[in-house]
Amino acid sequence: MSKELFDNELEKLIQNLTLIQHSQRIVKKTTDRELKVFYEQKQIRDEMKEKQGKGYEDLPESVDLFTAVNPYTGYIFPLKSKKTSIEDYIRIAHLNKNKQYQWLLVDAYEFFLIFIKRTFACAGYVDPNFWNASDFGNISISDISGKDLKWFMDKAETKKNVVQPFINHFRNKITTLSKTENKCHIDALKVKLSLIGM
Repeated sequence: MSKELFDNELEKLIQNLTLIQHSQRIVKKTTDRELKVFYEQKQIRDEMKEKQGKGYEDLPESVDLFTAVNPYTGYIFPLKSKKTSIEDYIRIAHLNKNKQYQWLLVDAYEFFLIFIKRTFACAGYVDPNFWNASDFGNISISDISGKDLKWFMDKAETKKNVVQPFINHFRNKITTLSKTENKCHIDALKVKLSLIGM
């Protein structure tokens, strides 16, 4: 029963991180495809500029007009126009890719936080001695044994800034965890977990 609880939480984390990694690959592929077109267009323009010399006029790739509706007359009037060069498109494609990566990192952290909290709750449910007395809150010791998994999940969920403290608690209570981290062939696993917890 207890192993199954932890296996279920790990499986959820793996599924969520797999989705994030898949999304990252899609973002990269679509951005690379988009950038390939832009760089090809830039190369054509650069070649034209070189052939025509000083007389070449570098036209913008697009000109956008931004408008608004006058609330009194109902007529549309221009606010501003914006010229966009091929270099602008390239820069914006890179910025958009980075912004999408930032959101994926936020999602990954959220999934990891959920995993840590739920795993901590499972550990307290399976063995109440795993938790510190302060983790239980205002409750009689005799009442703890009658609490279900949901109660432990709710208690863990209310805790703030817990990633690093929970990881350290796991390290202190499960001595084989620190040994595994130190022997692990995954480069600097302990450092990576510490960075996630910051």
